[in-house]
Amino acid sequence: MNMAKKNKKLAFGLIEVMVASSMILMILMALTTATKAALQGNQLIHLRASALFLAQEGLEITRGIRDNNWSGNSGLAWKSLQWSGNTLVDISLTGDSCYKVEYNDAVKSFGLSPIISCPLIGANEGELIEIESDNPDTFYRYIKIGPVGDELLLGSTEDNGENALKMTVYVTYSDNKTVEISEILTNWLPKY
Repeated sequence: MNMAKKNKKLAFGLIEVMVASSMILMILMALTTATKAALQGNQLIHLRASALFLAQEGLEITRGIRDNNWSGNSGLAWKSLQWSGNTLVDISLTGDSCYKVEYNDAVKSFGLSPIISCPLIGANEGELIEIESDNPDTFYRYIKIGPVGDELLLGSTEDNGENALKMTVYVTYSDNKTVEISEILTNWLPKY
């Protein structure tokens, strides 16, 4: 009789161990899933931050080209942003035009090169930028330049591109996600 009680307690102990083990296993699986989701979220945040940086860089480079043209040494107009051989020429405003940033080794300067047609937003077209890291990422950047349109300048009624251009930089990354930044590029010295 004593032996039957011992066997009964032993069997009950095995069931407790199995239940406790399965509970621990479920908790570990939940923690693993949560950690994996957090790491993927961090990767997406990193990619978006990199894409925003590249879009901001596109604006900065284009502003830099404009500012170099104003320096007085180049003799170029404020909107001479586009490469034609080794010379920068005025952007033509035939609708919205798309460009990629290009560095010209011959003249040691940045300029914009036209893209034949504006890519669809989210398309992997434009300037290919690869960021080297442990897990290399690929980004595509293009700059769309057009008339200001409805976004009027302070104190003006309309601008046909003589003193202002609307510039939008698009950067596509990871599974066709896109960020865009817009700015109005102005000729702040129009009367000189």
